[in-house]
Amino acid sequence: MPLESPIPFLAGVSLVLMGGCAHQHQVGRSPSTDEIVEINRAGGGQPMAVYYVDPLASCAGGTCSVSGATSASNGPPPEIERIVSADSRQLTVVTASGERWTLPTAQVAGVTARGHGTLAGFFVGAPLGLLLGTPIAVLFSGPGPDVNVPPSQSGGGSSTGRVAGILVGFTVVGAIIGAIVGYNTFTFDTYQLGDASQSVGPATFRR
Repeated sequence: MPLESPIPFLAGVSLVLMGGCAHQHQVGRSPSTDEIVEINRAGGGQPMAVYYVDPLASCAGGTCSVSGATSASNGPPPEIERIVSADSRQLTVVTASGERWTLPTAQVAGVTARGHGTLAGFFVGAPLGLLLGTPIAVLFSGPGPDVNVPPSQSGGGSSTGRVAGILVGFTVVGAIIGAIVGYNTFTFDTYQLGDASQSVGPATFRR
């Protein structure tokens, strides 16, 4: 394997293993306080997509309000920054622009938070680097077991240090490359409100 090939190899494999990082979670139809904290933490202060049972009817009859004023003309917000509170009737949320909305809980199907897979990439890349570095370390470990080398010429200590250095180096490089790939790979956490009898996600929700 050419010396320059491990880097694209590590990046490519990390990208394959990191691809499709989408997770689905079920929470209550009115999320509990702990569930709200979990959703907001997943959002990380970034916009989260909101999916509605029927977006056209979600605010019909003045069931939505923005900072206290009833609003139905433009429909409910497609994205929010965080959930403030929830009960069986209303879900109170804040958008990225600072608007405070109250939405009918029954009309909110779920939310999707988008993040970066930096940490996951780190833990994928590190063992890949170690795996890739192992055969190279073996090549540099010295003569094979069938070769008779006088003890004075064996250089056991330096050989061991060289092997350890190669393994550590490849592991660190693998972790760094994995973290970079992970940072540039989006992860998606979808939180479905209510019944989990059927699997739903961004592809089946209506915004």
